[in-house]
Amino acid sequence: MFEAAMNACAGDWTRALGLFSQMRLLQVSPQLITFSTAITCCSLGSEWSAALHLFHSLASPDLIAFNAAISACEKGGAWQHALQLLQNVHVQTLQANLITYNSALSACEKCQQWQEAIVMFSSLKTRDTISYNACISACGSAGEWQQALVFLSELQSPSTCGPDVVTCAASVNACAHAGHWQEALLIFLDLRRSGTNVIAYGAAANACFAGAQWQFALVLLREARVKSQKSVILYNTCIAVCEKCQQWEMALELWKELLAQSLETDVMTYSGLISSCTTSSQWQLAMELVKDFKDSNLQPDTVVYNAAITACSEGSRWDLALSFLSELDHAILHPDVPTYNAAIAACDRNCFWRGALHLLQEMSLKALQRNIITCSTALRASQKGTRQSLAVSLCWEMQETALSGFAWESTFAAQ
Repeated sequence: MFEAAMNACAGDWTRALGLFSQMRLLQVSPQLITFSTAITCCSLGSEWSAALHLFHSLASPDLIAFNAAISACEKGGAWQHALQLLQNVHVQTLQANLITYNSALSACEKCQQWQEAIVMFSSLKTRDTISYNACISACGSAGEWQQALVFLSELQSPSTCGPDVVTCAASVNACAHAGHWQEALLIFLDLRRSGTNVIAYGAAANACFAGAQWQFALVLLREARVKSQKSVILYNTCIAVCEKCQQWEMALELWKELLAQSLETDVMTYSGLISSCTTSSQWQLAMELVKDFKDSNLQPDTVVYNAAITACSEGSRWDLALSFLSELDHAILHPDVPTYNAAIAACDRNCFWRGALHLLQEMSLKALQRNIITCSTALRASQKGTRQSLAVSLCWEMQETALSGFAWESTFAAQ
């Protein structure tokens, strides 16, 4: 009875642990398979610590229990615990199988432990596509794109099991994250015959962003639509590519298309659209989008506020910029350096130098590290306010942190 109820939990870890407690209260001794099922429930609920607690209460765990515990650690990103469990499998003289090793490899992959993954992979006598994919992803996450391509080349040889849709996404991401967008797109075109999914298309779109290839990004989006593999994330990436290439009209077309397909927009959609309009000096449109966003039920974040404040700066609306900055504080969000840079720029453009210097002081109070943009913008504002002592102080700050070699020249250019 309890075993059937445990199987019915299907990832509901709280219910699984509740059943386990009932068994102990009724002095019913759980079987090994019951332990393994409960551990798997905790794993599916991302409760790896609870899974390990159950596992360590076993006197003589079998390989199924070990595999369930390693899988729980993999899902929770606890790679060191996963490797320790793998060692214990050998200590218990159990024969680890490919499921055991693949779970441990995936744990290393999720935590960017690419060297550990390679060492483990090289010790395997049997490997499958999952093993290769874990190593490709691990190397890609750590920026080791060339090593990732070595694994891809091996996997494509006739003697191996061959790539799949996950291979495509992992290999494209590995190159795209390292800035090698041409290689990423070539790999996508080569591997898509093995199958694609929305993740693979997203990875290829990221490569388009890195290479500022907005037209190719749109081709990918159209293809994904035909295959019913579109998503809001894919649209957001394409909007970001359009922003980078100053294609604000196309960004707005993508937004309309997204809405027409009943896909729900999110914060990243709006921040991309607002930034796209701002970058192309369409700040009035950007402000309309800000209003539209505020009328929605979406929960704002710092990114969308930064885009809105930058739009205000471009439109010389320092009053709105400071209003958004105040809203950001009231929303219990944390303004970052780009937030203050945009607000200071808005004040500077309107010769509101007192506001700019007040924001500079706020940054110091919040222990935010000023960068070259902060200092140079505040420098201009201080010159307009004839605050030469502050200007000199800012120059020293820029010089000491090796931010700029033109600081002194710009300080006294207006004198």
